[in-house]
Amino acid sequence: MAIDYELAVERRRLRGALRKWRRIAGHSQQQAASAMGWSLSKLVRLENGSGKPIPADVLALLTHYGAPADDAREFYEVARRLPSRILQNEETLRSVFNPAYVSYLEAERGSSQVRQWHPSMVPGILQTEEYAYQLLTKAFKRSHEDAKRIIDARLERQNLLDLETGPRFHFILDEGILLRPVGSAQTMRKQIEKIVALVDDGPGNNKRVLVQVLPLSAGLTPGIRGPFILLEFDDDDSQDVLFMETPKGDFFSKDEKEEVEPYQIIFGELEELSMSIESMRERIDRLIEQLHD
Repeated sequence: MAIDYELAVERRRLRGALRKWRRIAGHSQQQAASAMGWSLSKLVRLENGSGKPIPADVLALLTHYGAPADDAREFYEVARRLPSRILQNEETLRSVFNPAYVSYLEAERGSSQVRQWHPSMVPGILQTEEYAYQLLTKAFKRSHEDAKRIIDARLERQNLLDLETGPRFHFILDEGILLRPVGSAQTMRKQIEKIVALVDDGPGNNKRVLVQVLPLSAGLTPGIRGPFILLEFDDDDSQDVLFMETPKGDFFSKDEKEEVEPYQIIFGELEELSMSIESMRERIDRLIEQLHD
């Protein structure tokens, strides 16, 4: 899933600027498209970052919105630099993932921080190969061939966790994830040991990954609503984005403040309720001992 981090950031900045200046101008997407003599689908594709933006379209649109000349010229140059695809193996990814999730993978690369809560399974980017295979073939009923392609993409995506210039990651997992058998005891032990390695090499050791565990003793929490991911961006033109997955595997996003903010609050509450790093380490050590028995 090779992708240029800087290009992903640039595309995200362009999308944010187009939306920002349209809102400042007081236009709906339909109004903006009509004013430019475009179809609505063309404007939506431009704002969503689908395909390579035409630099002249970007310049004309920002000029129409009344953006300062320097801003319009800056994003004209951004559009010139962007390739038609950010994800180099996009066709392969689209053959196994829905389009919304492929868009998420691109947005993830351009983010400054990824915050993820999951109540029922280890997030894909943290999974071992065997744990992922068991989930995909038994829980999600994927064929062996599909599972292999998805796992290959996930293993490559895990390189993000080691990038010095990539996003920071903060995961909160429900304790039940560590207790629920997925495959053999060896599969679970290796998966938990992978998480241990991240805990031991966490932010306290200048790493960019933090893993926390919400104890079962926390009882009923807002996290019962289901898993979600929050992407944060450093640039001023971009709102934080919420990504959610339905039980059917459909992936969708929201970037309006009133929709994202409640989940930012929920994540903060889950963080406060989670085990300390020391308590989590002790709990995980006991689990690993049990899996050796």
